[in-house]
Amino acid sequence: MQGGSIGKRDVPYKFPYLGLGRLAVESSDASAVPLTRQTSGDGYDQQSWAAAHEALQRYAYSDSREGAAPPCDRSGGKCAVCALTRGSWCEEFFRQERVPWKPAPRGSKDCPSTKWGPCNGVGNCHYDIGVCQCPAGWKGKACDERELRYCSHRHKTREEPLDLVISHVDADGWDLDPAEDGWSASRCSGVCDLERSSCWCPPNTTYGRVPPPPDAAPWVRFSQKGRVLPGPCKARKVFNKTGHMVENDWGNKRLTQADIYGPQGWCNAASVADVPPHVSKACAGTYGCQEEGIHGLMCNITSEETCLNQCTGHGECDDGYCRCHKGWYGEDCARKKAGEDMEPGHGPARPWLRDVLQPVPAAATEPPSGGGAGAGPPGRLRPLIYVYDTPPEFTTRMHQYKLHNGYCGYREFDEDNNTRIFGASYSVEMYLHETLLLSPHRTFNPEEADFFYVPVYYTCWMWPVNGRADMPYWGAPYSRHRYSNAAHMWLAAKRWIQSHFPFWDRRGGRDHIWLTNHDEGACYMPTEIYNTSIMLTHWGRMDLHHISNTAYTADNYSVGLEWPGILDGQDVKTLYEGHPCYDPRKDLVIPGFKTPEHYVRSPLAGAAPYERDILLYFRGDVGKNRQRQVYSRGIRQRLYNLTIAHRWYDKHRIFIGTPRELVGDYSLHLARSLFCAVVPGDGYAMRFEDAVLHGCLPLIIMDRTHALFESILDIDSFSIRIKEAAVDEHLPSLLKSISPEQIERMQRKLALVWHRFAYAQGPLVRAYHSFFVGENRMRLEEGASSESTAKHAGGDGTGGLEQPPMSELPVRVDAFMTILQWLYGRIPDTRGPSEAIARYATGDRPEGAAPPCDRSGGKCALCALTRGSWCEEFFRQERVPWKPAPRGSKDCPSTKWGPCNGVGNCHYDIGVCQCPAGWQGPACDQPFKRPCCHRHKRPDEPLDLVISSIGPDGMDLDLASSGWSASRCSGFCDDERAGCWCPPFTKYGRKPPPPDSPPWVRFSERGRGLPSNCKAKKVMNKEGKLVDNDWGNAPLSIDDITGPKGWCNADTTSGMTSDAMWRCSGDCGEEGLHGTYCQVVSEESCLNQCSGHGVCDNGYCRCDKGWYGEDCARKKAGEEMEPGIDVSSRPWLKDLLLPVPAAAVEPPPAAAAAPEGGSGRLRPLIYVYDMPPEFTTRMHQYKLLQGICAYRQFTEDNGTKLVSGPYSIEQYLHESLMLSKHRTFDPEEADFFYVPTYFSCFTWPIAGKADVPFWGAPTSWHRYSNGANMWLAAKRWVQSHFPFWDRRGGRDHIWLTNHDEGACYMPTEIYNTSIMLTHWGRMDLDHRSNTAYGPDNYTQGIVWPGVLDGKNVRTLFDGHPCYDPRKDLVIPGFKHPAHFTFSPLLGAAPYERDILLYLRGDVGKARLPNYSRGLRQKLYTLSVVNHWAEKHRVYIGDNNEIHGEYSTHLARSVFCAVVPGDGYAMRFEDAVLHGCLPLIIMDRTHALFESILDIDSFSIRIKEAAVDEHLPNLLKSISPEQIERMQRKLALVWHRFAWAHGPLMEGAFKAAFAENARRRNATASTAQQAETAFPDSHPYQPVTRFPVHADAFATLMQWLHGRIADTRGPAEGGAG
Repeated sequence: MQGGSIGKRDVPYKFPYLGLGRLAVESSDASAVPLTRQTSGDGYDQQSWAAAHEALQRYAYSDSREGAAPPCDRSGGKCAVCALTRGSWCEEFFRQERVPWKPAPRGSKDCPSTKWGPCNGVGNCHYDIGVCQCPAGWKGKACDERELRYCSHRHKTREEPLDLVISHVDADGWDLDPAEDGWSASRCSGVCDLERSSCWCPPNTTYGRVPPPPDAAPWVRFSQKGRVLPGPCKARKVFNKTGHMVENDWGNKRLTQADIYGPQGWCNAASVADVPPHVSKACAGTYGCQEEGIHGLMCNITSEETCLNQCTGHGECDDGYCRCHKGWYGEDCARKKAGEDMEPGHGPARPWLRDVLQPVPAAATEPPSGGGAGAGPPGRLRPLIYVYDTPPEFTTRMHQYKLHNGYCGYREFDEDNNTRIFGASYSVEMYLHETLLLSPHRTFNPEEADFFYVPVYYTCWMWPVNGRADMPYWGAPYSRHRYSNAAHMWLAAKRWIQSHFPFWDRRGGRDHIWLTNHDEGACYMPTEIYNTSIMLTHWGRMDLHHISNTAYTADNYSVGLEWPGILDGQDVKTLYEGHPCYDPRKDLVIPGFKTPEHYVRSPLAGAAPYERDILLYFRGDVGKNRQRQVYSRGIRQRLYNLTIAHRWYDKHRIFIGTPRELVGDYSLHLARSLFCAVVPGDGYAMRFEDAVLHGCLPLIIMDRTHALFESILDIDSFSIRIKEAAVDEHLPSLLKSISPEQIERMQRKLALVWHRFAYAQGPLVRAYHSFFVGENRMRLEEGASSESTAKHAGGDGTGGLEQPPMSELPVRVDAFMTILQWLYGRIPDTRGPSEAIARYATGDRPEGAAPPCDRSGGKCALCALTRGSWCEEFFRQERVPWKPAPRGSKDCPSTKWGPCNGVGNCHYDIGVCQCPAGWQGPACDQPFKRPCCHRHKRPDEPLDLVISSIGPDGMDLDLASSGWSASRCSGFCDDERAGCWCPPFTKYGRKPPPPDSPPWVRFSERGRGLPSNCKAKKVMNKEGKLVDNDWGNAPLSIDDITGPKGWCNADTTSGMTSDAMWRCSGDCGEEGLHGTYCQVVSEESCLNQCSGHGVCDNGYCRCDKGWYGEDCARKKAGEEMEPGIDVSSRPWLKDLLLPVPAAAVEPPPAAAAAPEGGSGRLRPLIYVYDMPPEFTTRMHQYKLLQGICAYRQFTEDNGTKLVSGPYSIEQYLHESLMLSKHRTFDPEEADFFYVPTYFSCFTWPIAGKADVPFWGAPTSWHRYSNGANMWLAAKRWVQSHFPFWDRRGGRDHIWLTNHDEGACYMPTEIYNTSIMLTHWGRMDLDHRSNTAYGPDNYTQGIVWPGVLDGKNVRTLFDGHPCYDPRKDLVIPGFKHPAHFTFSPLLGAAPYERDILLYLRGDVGKARLPNYSRGLRQKLYTLSVVNHWAEKHRVYIGDNNEIHGEYSTHLARSVFCAVVPGDGYAMRFEDAVLHGCLPLIIMDRTHALFESILDIDSFSIRIKEAAVDEHLPNLLKSISPEQIERMQRKLALVWHRFAWAHGPLMEGAFKAAFAENARRRNATASTAQQAETAFPDSHPYQPVTRFPVHADAFATLMQWLHGRIADTRGPAEGGAG
């Protein structure tokens, strides 16, 4: 493992020493990443990854050769082996029914014969079609005509006949005149093999090639093979025809004819020592012995030659061509003529063939037994592929012609008959062919075939066959236009197929597969083939009007070529112009072949993980001597020049250079790199494989060009793609901006699919991999100083990961099987309309129930982009049988007014009264006052003291005295709720109830309210003087309120003072009051409007007799369940007052319960605690502000208005759970327990308005302290009244912590076990408050006498993170459809996204520096200073600077900034719900649903420190193709970020859809224009109905279902 010193001779600059690198365990760098060691707190994601990884370990390997489908284990989410697949192809493959085995058909059509037998004894008869297939040197119907490939000195010219073959040898193979000029690769100083144009020592030398006897059989090529003369062994000094020694222009400068075949020449020498050094240097085997099977310096050692499956043991291998034994046929001699015995082959006699010569499953004469190692049941898996035995001139004859070892293949034999594999640029050509021949997916029956593979070895023809001699050629006989020959070669192959088989014409070639694995792939594939056939290619270029990017002129297909007699004189471009190089709808970009040795240092292959201390790496040709703007599209050159000019290697550890500059172990360098550049060469270059197989994240820089498997795997999840134009000096900043958390997730994703980019089929490749894995393990063991050190360093194979690296190649999901699995999914696409299968169907499903798990989208379609298995597990669950709800019977204390004094509700399950505002005590018969006040308690005052500024009459004790509070009142104070009203002595004053009134009667006349602004500044003091106090609002006087023309006495505005009208009108405080004078009374809002069994009192339900619960949904046992109010009398309640499923007395009809055919209830079943009102509904009675703490309220005409406040989710989630089919009244069967506490409502507007309520320290300036103590009080109430907390230690209890900083200050005794639903996904353990609002700064702490025994409140919550992704969930805030009405996702006409980046809101101008962690301020400043708006269309500002419709702006934006505020801010929702891609800038903080949805696939995350002047360039570097893919991903899941449950929400969505449809139609001049408002290619296609079954609420339920096991202890079979 030598790293080597970087910087050698002739190097224009010097890199720093790369060194050996450090094992990850030696590193203290926190940025070390998960392929080296675990760093993130993202426990859930790690668990999900680990589960999938474990499933791969269990199911992806097989020592059997059946290649059978593994079981589709789902512990990793979707089928584990199908991780990151796009579409359903993978899972469909594993769910398929097997095809029954049947014996292979055998051909019986005889071929022409000679005395030597069929096909002259030298060729093979294709018994299916009765056609001879001839090797090199032969042609004709019976392979009895010679086809010579002479050694030549030049190539044809345009003026010469096409059938002329240029030769410069005589009949014996001697050069006609060695002194004559003219070079070609085949020009020979010895004797030319006229069949293959190879060069040999002449027969008159000791080691010369001796021809066969005249009567020898045609397959006998020589009587003595002789010694080869390799390419450099050409004589320069030769005798001319006159006998003079001259120099020619084609020989080796130092060689004479005597050096080759003179008495002491190469052809007569017994050893290398017998010839001069200049001769051995030119002629010895160091340059290769040309033909395969010849080795040694003297080319005197022979070995096995390489053929397809070594002719299956039924033929003789002749340099790649199989000459089959009698009756056997096919390119691999695997088939036997009908009626002849199937004798065994010759394999056992040659033990070195054990791992090479394999039985051919398609040739089996008996059905497979099944039950082999993972083989599964008997039968065959589709796709079934018929591999054409194309004539050898298209395939194996290329190997006979190549005359170079190590080319055109992937394996060869050494001199000891050991097999070595190699990964040349185009090795996949033979590997794929041979692997298909040996695959159980091969069929010999073309009638049953799903696909037809057409093998054509055109890359082997291109090099080294092309140009060596004057044949073979296809089309124009010209070596300088290789693309032209390739196009004609493919066309000839296609026409041969058409002329001999009916299968091309049957489906127009749609089921035919072609490998186009040269640099520019199928760019020049003839259109008549390309338009229908499937291309397997390395080059995913998609633009239609493409020109060649190669710098090698012989491959520049844009040049074109006309040649007399070819294509009627037309340009060859007419064959292929007009189609792209690749169409992702039908073609596939596949990996090149890399041997395990190539990635030997990769942790993915079991090597010790290294610290990834190289930011970006690329070693190779950087275009120094290439055409700058053609080769690599200029990208390599630009990267190299930028590296030098900006010293990236010193500043950023970015290494871009040639092998001479970056010296050392290439595999080691890649294994140390974080990112690896994936850039073109002359087209395709094998850089993606280099990256992925080393766990290096690909940085893809190829516009309009798919990388490997990009159309079928989610490579976006583990790679970065930037536009070519974005390669500039800012590139290091771009890479460094990516957060460690995102990098870790990308690496974990990569670890799930890396094996799909390696070819692993065949025992030979597996043996190689096992060898190198063993070597790596030995290194680990040798390098570890102790057993424990070895384990930590990766000696156990873990590399610091929870799951070990794969120790075997995962045969079942390697690159080859990936291709086959994808092909299986393509079968219907190859059929015509009459054969098509309607695979996908849509249904309009009743809402609220689980839809069927349609898989047309890959995994369950509804589960797109989900992390883990929670979603699909939800849809696969068995239903829970329905049973009637239990009903409580424990009575509560009573007074003369009834149970709980008639004012509270009895909780009949526990026999406890629950009292509204104003009441307390066991029977709710003790007043609980909340008087208006002028100050708050001091630490030296008793905790039970309630500060008041009013007398017994409710009036302020001294209006002139100092002291402001929100409740200080210039009129009459309602001392139950601290509301302020006109006094009783005024015309519109609040009148008290009669003395004998029931306790629930609060007034005889409600009166007119005095809102918070209606406080008199000018008041009478106790001496009767008019003075100004310090708490009223100027210029308001007490006369403006209670005087004759004051607010409380005037009937109309004309009779009222202007100051009174200005300050007092319009703000009616309590819900249910409206109008200028608050004289219009409407319905008030309560949970489910008390289910029709109670009276709503500003949020609190006072239940009818016998009914109980916060929503009055339950009835005391033994009492009749009478119907609730008749909504016909109050029709405005129709969409609000809903039946509670948990309260049903009869099982629901099957159709309603389970529209997909089941019956019963879906889990999770959730018990919602009916908490004491002081934790919930009393907050609504106290709030005295409309549109706060709620998601809906009534208008003056009893219409319902939706409200999207920052904390509206508090009431929405509570109500939705109560109305959900997942709610249960039986806590014994509950999976979870929801603990509602309206803490965010307490923080505003209740905290500090009056001197009660408080929890803990009675101070409004420490709201977090109140929150912590409130939660603790709720938990202890639950514990004291129910056994369920203690049963599982709170693991199954759910808390909503939806304030700015979420659960950061949740008491540890709750947090450590319970589930937090939060908006704030901050994960760091040692966190400090980021709020700029002092009362919420939980870091400061507080000590208050008598509270917590004098301890700091921080002792309640210090020591835990704000969020743990292993148990908690970051959920969206509540946004109603009007908020995103102009979103294309709601059916609005799509806008051009002409805004690059957008953020409108508080940018921290008047905030403390820690607001938003300084991010909004930084973005704003950068935007202004660098003129981002003008230069880049980046808009960052507040509402005063950026005017216009917010929803429209978001719908026009490509990216939207997601940054904190005082903690959580609802920016992610704003982005996603408008189809705007989130730019997340929040370190160590999860965004919404980040632990359960793959938000990386549609968002960008950068580190906070990376926000600098380069940000616009970073965003502009992202290619349009990647942006479109991200948008398409977003379109699959946007609905999961919106809350849509309930008829009210459904109605709002329907109205939004309808309004947008109306707008689209109104702006379209014709119906056709209206229909085309959404082009088919647009990533955001119109949605006409909201998918309620997959909204935010349903997502939460589905996730909770997956969490059930985690809440259980070991005794219950849970995770423990």
